Amino acid sequence: METLMNRKRYLQISELATTKKSVGWLPVSPATCWRMVKQGRLPAPFKLGLGTTVWDADEVEAAIERLKSKRVTK
Repeated sequence: METLMNRKRYLQISELATTKKSVGWLPVSPATCWRMVKQGRLPAPFKLGLGTTVWDADEVEAAIERLKSKRVTK
């Protein structure tokens, strides 16, 4: 039996990106999220079903940490 601690978490673009109506995990627009995927800065999403595209939350967290560590402090 799977416990709640072992459940995978998934994010949709509406949770990942920030819009005028809501704050997402990243302070960037949905278009910028897709550009970041294309550039390899964010993991590729996958389909859970017709019209449902998601990201693995753990992979996104790891990508954010990598982005943070690459920041140049001035």
